[in-house]
Amino acid sequence: MSTISSMARNNYLMLRYAQNTGQSLFNTGKSANKTSSLWSDGSSMLGGYGLLGSISSSSMSGLMGLRSGMTELVKSYDSTAKAFKTEFSDTMSDLSKASADIKKINFDVGGKSALTQTTSEDGTVTTTKSSELVDALKGIEDFASKYNDAIGFFKDNADLSKYM
Repeated sequence: MSTISSMARNNYLMLRYAQNTGQSLFNTGKSANKTSSLWSDGSSMLGGYGLLGSISSSSMSGLMGLRSGMTELVKSYDSTAKAFKTEFSDTMSDLSKASADIKKINFDVGGKSALTQTTSEDGTVTTTKSSELVDALKGIEDFASKYNDAIGFFKDNADLSKYM
């Protein structure tokens, strides 16, 4: 049974071995010119290092594959986070602008004079809205649209947004 001390020692020895053979476990930019010797026969090169002696070349390749898989996962997360944050910023900016616009609306649209009805000779009734009423309604519609867009964004990204 391994102890924490022996596991730490083995990890240290593996790191030292990788550094001595030109490998970079942490992608520090060191050249990997001795790659073939690392993968050629892991059991003979690492013999005598306890647990490391049993690591085969396929295990070492697996570790490097895991590192590349993690790199791809981080890249995927970064691109998803960037897209989320961009869309979030755009949505909130639009909602903020609509909110500021609605604050400026003059809701004094003229009372009863905001709507005028005229009856033509043939009996059809036509309703006309004042320009103040039209502007107020347009502002409210714009705000409601931006608000609904924001709600939709948060519903669509509910699982994602708690991790960003």
